Amino acid sequence: MMQHDVVVVGAGIAGLTAAAYLRRYGQRVLLLERNPTCGGLVTTFSRGGFRYEGGVRALIDGGILSPMLGQLGLELPMVPNRVSLGLGDRVIDADGPDALDAYEQLLSEAFPESAADVRAIVEMMRSATRDMEVLYGIDNPLFREPVREPRYLVGTLLPWMPRFLAAARRIYRRSAPFEETLAGLTTSRSLADIVGQHLFRAMPASFALSAFTLYRSYRYPLGGTGQLAREREDQ
Repeated sequence: MMQHDVVVVGAGIAGLTAAAYLRRYGQRVLLLERNPTCGGLVTTFSRGGFRYEGGVRALIDGGILSPMLGQLGLELPMVPNRVSLGLGDRVIDADGPDALDAYEQLLSEAFPESAADVRAIVEMMRSATRDMEVLYGIDNPLFREPVREPRYLVGTLLPWMPRFLAAARRIYRRSAPFEETLAGLTTSRSLADIVGQHLFRAMPASFALSAFTLYRSYRYPLGGTGQLAREREDQ
């Protein structure tokens, strides 16, 4: 009878990842899954010539996906997310560094009586965006060994830590639902509704108001998100 060091129950993306890392470190792993396919909510299936996602529709790097794929030796071709935002017959490209400037102009033209409120909202969005860029500004340190990489420790991680701690405090202070934050920035319900129309209900303001940056972080694997599970299955 074959002996195993570890038994992993469930071959969703977490179970697959755990099993892949355990094998990477020399463990004998038994992975158990009750369904005929692996991946859990990270799966893609076809019906009638069309491809559908069984759960998540995109992947976000967040300083985790890329270093993890690199460590596991996986190649996953992905298409970046294109972001646009429309108001009436006006559509702006939200993919570049000037997106918030264009967004402020769009809102100011639509709500000229609330120009000061628009400016306050966009400034809050700029601040939230800067904090998210700090949060995801480097690969997650857990995928590195700083003690064994002094150049990375001194040149990257240590300078980033104070910025991260300051950003984390601001993000925590903006943890209330974005609807409450917008209500404190404008008395115009219409303006608040327009700003919040593309956000999930009760989403924390720190994430909601940095949506331009977060949406640009989405990646679509060629062949569907299920490709991630299939690549790990092969390991």
